[in-house]
Amino acid sequence: MNKKKITIIVIAIIIALAAVCGAVFGVRYHRQKEIDQKLNQGTATIEAYVEKFDAASDKAEKAQIYGDFIKDSGLKDIIDTIASEEWNKNYKSDKDTMYAWFVTYYSDKLDSVTAAYESTDKAFADCNKAAEDLNSLQDEINADTVLSKDDISGLSEELTAGLDSVNGDLEQIRTAYTDQYNSYLLEDADSASKSDLNTAIDNLNALTTELSDMSEDFFSELLGNIADTVSDYSSRVEEIEKEEAEKAKAAEEAKKQQAASNSTGSDSSSSSSDSSTSASTVASDWGQSTWTLTGLNDNGEVCNAPVEMYKAKAQGIGGSWIARGENCAWCADGSNIGYVCDKNGNIVGTETY
Repeated sequence: MNKKKITIIVIAIIIALAAVCGAVFGVRYHRQKEIDQKLNQGTATIEAYVEKFDAASDKAEKAQIYGDFIKDSGLKDIIDTIASEEWNKNYKSDKDTMYAWFVTYYSDKLDSVTAAYESTDKAFADCNKAAEDLNSLQDEINADTVLSKDDISGLSEELTAGLDSVNGDLEQIRTAYTDQYNSYLLEDADSASKSDLNTAIDNLNALTTELSDMSEDFFSELLGNIADTVSDYSSRVEEIEKEEAEKAKAAEEAKKQQAASNSTGSDSSSSSSDSSTSASTVASDWGQSTWTLTGLNDNGEVCNAPVEMYKAKAQGIGGSWIARGENCAWCADGSNIGYVCDKNGNIVGTETY
């Protein structure tokens, strides 16, 4: 009887244990089934994101999809609770692939801008376009919401190197135009002829037009220098033209006075004739048969007299000149001041006798 009881108890215990084990196994099986189902759903979600990302053709659309992917609460829950090492590995691989697309996008764009620039003649328009493209790309990178700070920094360094190269070429262009400007400058504008001044003005105005057509901002300093020089040269031309007008007026007055003197001499008596001859001699002491007063410098070149000498001649005052190197010195009779003039009659100095 006791053995029978023991047997029954043992059987009952076994049954109870079996029931407990079955229940535990059932719970674990059900739990694993739920985990597997959730992981499968997560995998399907990832595949959907990847498929959608690959189908998108616009960077902004891809950025939106990528942002939704890394923020997906369902996927985050899987990662935080039930994800296996293999599942995490697959998730990270797909995430890295999508992220790499953006790095490649900017790298390819930078390479494209650089290659396009290197294939040009690197004229101002080429440099300007490359600089604009690089700056635009830098703005796009700075506004990017996907890239890490390290990747943005790395791309920015490459961009900066490209911009430095372009800016160096731009400076060479500015230097070349500055040299061209300097080549148009006259060594001594104050003693230059009107023809040389006008030639320089024409060259400088043409250079102004060329630079302005390219960029008034970039060449602002050089354009300012050119404008100042043109103003100075134009003022000097006006001075020369004023002096020429005064000489012409003085010569005309002298011519009229000589004509009047000749007329008076022909109608006078013998004594008057002697007096007229004396006056005429004084007026023609310059040794000139015409009313244009000229001399010769040490190079044998003709030098025109200054206005002051024409005024003296118009008043019947004689005078003389002497060569002074490439200039001539002029002095009216009775004066202790000599005017040293260039070939055009411009006074470049004075002498006291």
